[in-house]
Amino acid sequence: MLRPTPLLLTVILSVFAACEKPHEDVYEEPITSITFILTPDSGTTVVLQYLDRDGEGGRPAIINSGTLQANTTYDAEIRLNTLGKHIIDSTSIAEQPELHQIFFLPQNGLQFSTEYADRDANGYPVGFKTNVTTGSASEGILTIIIKHNPNKSVPGATDGELTNVRGKTDVEVSFSLTISN
Repeated sequence: MLRPTPLLLTVILSVFAACEKPHEDVYEEPITSITFILTPDSGTTVVLQYLDRDGEGGRPAIINSGTLQANTTYDAEIRLNTLGKHIIDSTSIAEQPELHQIFFLPQNGLQFSTEYADRDANGYPVGFKTNVTTGSASEGILTIIIKHNPNKSVPGATDGELTNVRGKTDVEVSFSLTISN
């Protein structure tokens, strides 16, 4: 019978320790930057931006909001970064889109709706690319929530409803928006 020696045990433990970390361990740094780019068919591109260089706590985040045109359709894209050890952007997270979904929640009467323009391998929405439609002139809050490992199969999730999707919130940001004529 083969007896494990201290050297053999060390080699075995080293092999297991060298295995690739699970997704949750790799992306433990907080997302510190969100750029939401809204491009209309005609007119001016609007960029909403959130920047929190020191993460939660510390100095307050810088949030640049904007004004959108009423009754207009925008192609929209989200870009993300973190200032931790790992750079996270929409490209690297998009490599594992099954583990994420971005939710867009208009509040306080904001006439703003989104339709997902990207899907994961299972056909569920992700949210890095969306089509945004504005309604009549209004003011309100747009909250963007990025969920890690949500249950995308619950009713309403494919339409962007946050109810019952569970998962971990990677980041939640609220922008003040104006929709003008």
